[in-house]
Amino acid sequence: MQDVLNGQSPADRARELVAGTTLGKRGVGNVKPLPDYRKEVYDGGVAAIDSSDDTMIALAKQIDNESRRLRNIVEENTEIKKQAHAELTRLRLRAASAAFAPDATFTLRLAYGKVQGVAGRASELRPWTTINELFSKVDQEEGRVPFDLPESWQAARDALTDLDLLSTPLNFLSTADIIGGNSGSPVVNVASELVGVIFDGNQDSLVLDIAYDSDRARAISVSVGAIMKSLEHVYHAEGLVAELQEARQVGSVTWMPLFDGHKLGDWQSSEFGTDGPLEVINREISIGMGDPLSGITWQGEFPQDNYELSLEAKRVEGFDFFCGLTFPVGQDSCSFILGGWGGGLVGLSSIDGLDASENDTNQYIQLDDNRWYAIRVRVEANSITCLLDGEELIVQERAGREISIRPEMFMCKPLGIATYATAGRLRNLQYRLLREMDEPQEEKDVTP
Repeated sequence: MQDVLNGQSPADRARELVAGTTLGKRGVGNVKPLPDYRKEVYDGGVAAIDSSDDTMIALAKQIDNESRRLRNIVEENTEIKKQAHAELTRLRLRAASAAFAPDATFTLRLAYGKVQGVAGRASELRPWTTINELFSKVDQEEGRVPFDLPESWQAARDALTDLDLLSTPLNFLSTADIIGGNSGSPVVNVASELVGVIFDGNQDSLVLDIAYDSDRARAISVSVGAIMKSLEHVYHAEGLVAELQEARQVGSVTWMPLFDGHKLGDWQSSEFGTDGPLEVINREISIGMGDPLSGITWQGEFPQDNYELSLEAKRVEGFDFFCGLTFPVGQDSCSFILGGWGGGLVGLSSIDGLDASENDTNQYIQLDDNRWYAIRVRVEANSITCLLDGEELIVQERAGREISIRPEMFMCKPLGIATYATAGRLRNLQYRLLREMDEPQEEKDVTP
């Protein structure tokens, strides 16, 4: 490394090497690139390489011997591992009583993470790009490689004027560790829905071969929403879109949105009399700080039983609960409290007349400000189940228990979300029925 740097800092040495090469250089701005001599060097063979004064060729020759020595060491050691793995595979196949999954290592690789940008960079506040920003980047770079668009996208651009379509997320970042080859892998959310496909990692993710870094390393996924939009509006594959949408319905129950990201719709102020301002900001519902209560109540239809409710919430300002989710439980109601009693209480209010701070569902968790938390509540015939960021926190049996809410939460019935002396944000509100999921699947005759 000292020989390569030649007494300079990595940045200075890199600038010197790049400035002194003509191998595949691109122009910058209106400055034309120097001639590309790669073909001449290739055609000239060893003699051309030996006589070249190109800085990158000189660097390659400088590290070649050491690189070959290290590569031999790696190959000798990895060969032992490869042979052992092959023998283990043969033994597993010999002992197998059923077919293996079609996977290179016979195991399902799972990488957990969350959608999150990088602190100090543009992605910190919004870790995704949109279709509209794709076009803006192309214009900014004047269509130069690699920022040129395929003809199909160029042809469709003039027709893509719908603001909702243009605001569709295109790519998004997450903290998932995908080093070692995961391109094309599905990305699913806490509701087990396909939301993206992995296709790359940022430059900082290259360190993951050595150690995990959640501060800067990010996986990059293409959004399923953008895939569907492009299939329909760019590639005009309406038949494929219809097939995919139909397949989504088979064997599952559709999630129904409770918020479209643009307007409140059937959500109205809970009218506690102490409410803060209520508005839609950046596709999120903003509940201003109340004195002390503030919230929203659903005015549309909603099931009373056998359903699952999902949303994301975060505390923006304040010190108490930022999500007091009131929901129907048959003829009764219950509230899931997130962040109560000074900011850390989680539980159900009320069970047998006892609120979340007094009954067996109460837990104290460190809940950070300005961090999104994924919340899911399942109301089934026998139980109420609450999950936070995919982790099951509460399973409350219904039989023989009195389910109720505190009097001050009546304004949120049958479905509502309140905050206490706290400003909060909500997004991705949706629900689905569980009734169909409990029914046995129809048996079909598959005899040839």
